[in-house]
Amino acid sequence: MINCQNEMHYGVLMKNLFVFIRKIIPEKNCSFVFIILLLCLSSSTAAEEEDSEKLKKDYFLSQSLNLGKKPVQSAVFSPNDQQAVILSGSSSLEIFRIQNGKRLRVISSHEHKAISLVLHAGGKLAVTGGQDDTVRIWSTDQTTAQAVMRGHMSAVSVLALNAGGEILASGSLDGTVILWNMKEHELLKSTKVIGKSSIKSLAFHPNGRILAIGGEDGSLQFRSIPEMKLITTLSGHKKSINDLEFNPRGDVFVSGSEDGNLIIWDWKVKKQRSKINFEDAVSTISINPKLEEIVVGTEGGRLETWSLAKGTLLHQITESGPLISSTGYDRNGSRIISALEDGTVQIWENGVSLHLKTLKGHERIVETLDFSSNNKFLISSSSDKSVRIWDLKTNETVHNF
Repeated sequence: MINCQNEMHYGVLMKNLFVFIRKIIPEKNCSFVFIILLLCLSSSTAAEEEDSEKLKKDYFLSQSLNLGKKPVQSAVFSPNDQQAVILSGSSSLEIFRIQNGKRLRVISSHEHKAISLVLHAGGKLAVTGGQDDTVRIWSTDQTTAQAVMRGHMSAVSVLALNAGGEILASGSLDGTVILWNMKEHELLKSTKVIGKSSIKSLAFHPNGRILAIGGEDGSLQFRSIPEMKLITTLSGHKKSINDLEFNPRGDVFVSGSEDGNLIIWDWKVKKQRSKINFEDAVSTISINPKLEEIVVGTEGGRLETWSLAKGTLLHQITESGPLISSTGYDRNGSRIISALEDGTVQIWENGVSLHLKTLKGHERIVETLDFSSNNKFLISSSSDKSVRIWDLKTNETVHNF
């Protein structure tokens, strides 16, 4: 794009050029010659703009910002896709502008020692759980905590917000779950859910009135919000529940465990619909936002999609390989993305298991993935201390932090 000053210079140049042509070229040929010269100049300008864009892209591709000496713990897009919020290995929150990769601010939380992160739906607030037993609320526009919420007696390892963002659930290593009022920053209810085990996973029902709680001991509880009264306990797992999720309608619930079992539950009748046994631990699951199916990744590198309605195998994408640490669908449910222990990110076309691309750049296990809301970009964090933002159209790195 040409700025105003350049446009003015360009206009003066054209005027002077036309006067010069009229002096040396017969009048009847003057307009024709001027048009030819104008086309040549336009072509040159377009080429210069293309070169400029290429230089910008090359600059973005070569960017590398130091995020500390420890593995990155988490990286997510803000809801408006304007910023990336990164929880670094040094327990600092780092905010970057997506457009140019510029670090906007570093929010230090060394005494807090943050180990879990969730973004509020509005995108202006980040919530962290720390090894100092506190939950802290941060404004992404400031460098100090808006609130320090106390109530846990052990490290806060997992966080979840309800769909409206009014209630926060935090789970700790001592088996306690606390509900917080996000507006008033007040403790609503503290409940010792598990006696001698830690909280591994939390998930709100889409209606916001039920909280699912998965324990390291394989226990699975459902409690009312905000009273935290026990609704039901479902049995089926013998080891840690690594991941759990409700489908968008809230009538199906899925849990994946260290014991190698994936269980699809019918929430209306509170019973198992299907129980699928894998040869190794289920490390990650994700429900398709558009279709009644789920993608499952295991520690043995098995990647498969299953029908939620029938509990039947739809596609076996990979039979074995490096540990799959994270997986998910894009916003349209048309592509499957998986993060691997070998540092690669794999992209597959859903429905036909067609391998589309291997994204290479990380040197160690990719820990987390997140999609931009416009479905154009993917952010990945790795134990190699780096964060990368990928363009899902070109499958290239846009930024490397």
